Amino acid sequence: MNRIIKISNIVIVIIAISVISSIVYFKYSKKLSNPTARSIDPSSQLAQVSPSATLTLDPSNYSGAVGSIFEVSIIVNSGNQDIYAVDINRLNFNANMLEVVDDNLDINGVQIRPGILLGINQFNTVNNTLGTVQFSQSAFYDPFITYKGTSGELARIKFRVKSVGTSAITFDFTYGRSTDTNVVGLSGDLLASVGTGSYTGTPAVPIQRNIIFILEGAPSSKRDVSATIQFLNSTDKAVLSTPPAISTNTSGQYTMTVPAGLPSIVTLRPVVRGYLSKLLTSVDLTNTATLNATFPTLFAGDLNGDQIINTLDFSYMNSKWGTADALADFDKNGSVNANDFVFVSRNWLLRGE
Repeated sequence: MNRIIKISNIVIVIIAISVISSIVYFKYSKKLSNPTARSIDPSSQLAQVSPSATLTLDPSNYSGAVGSIFEVSIIVNSGNQDIYAVDINRLNFNANMLEVVDDNLDINGVQIRPGILLGINQFNTVNNTLGTVQFSQSAFYDPFITYKGTSGELARIKFRVKSVGTSAITFDFTYGRSTDTNVVGLSGDLLASVGTGSYTGTPAVPIQRNIIFILEGAPSSKRDVSATIQFLNSTDKAVLSTPPAISTNTSGQYTMTVPAGLPSIVTLRPVVRGYLSKLLTSVDLTNTATLNATFPTLFAGDLNGDQIINTLDFSYMNSKWGTADALADFDKNGSVNANDFVFVSRNWLLRGE
């Protein structure tokens, strides 16, 4: 009896499985035969998205004197779509009129300043000879970091005006081409259009600075000297320019025209025979007003010009003792004597900067 019951149960299970299989097969077959129920290929759906992203330059125009520096931002409008990469291949400018100022001195070559739109900088290079900028930024390593907006700063470029004239700045871009400038989303290149810019260089406005010396020991009315002013890099103090020597008036002043093409901030170093040099730091060369450049008091005693006061200077003074030698006569009273030796003694072994 039990055996018959077991056999009956097995038969019932087999019949149930067959019925369920038939129902599943019927529904699946019906789904395949119904066009409205068919799975949609994502790629065919994405391909229907029309490109609407744009790239523009801000500002799109500028006018400045030769030697002036200005910045231009590359602005992305994603066209209400998510983007995950931008390729600038390339941005063109007139290399005879403009040059890109390097944004990162720690890396070889010339680079522009990346924005933080997408996070991963794939390419960043400038050719100031050809007048080109190539830059790529993406979020390939994290597809969840995308950009969707109307005014994202992709990068910023610092230009210096080299000559008088007008330079267009343009993107290499042809609609539909994938090998030039692109804005990339899930559906491919979304870039619909690009802007241009026009930038003008005007004749340089001379920058002048009123050099003022205070000479140790010399009366305020007898500070006329011959001097050389060196323009130094404000960071590593490398010499950028050494214009011809100047001659100050009796008040120790001279209005000097600054050489063109220098950075906006420099350090000045005076070389005055008979005195130790003192640096004047953080000198602003952007203001077109004639500003004073007053050096710290220059210590007297360096008679041989080697920037240290020692026995060689004492020997020179000793050889001129009692004469009217203008170099060793620090107090300008017309005679080299003990009053002048005081400065050599007081500044013994001091060095210039």
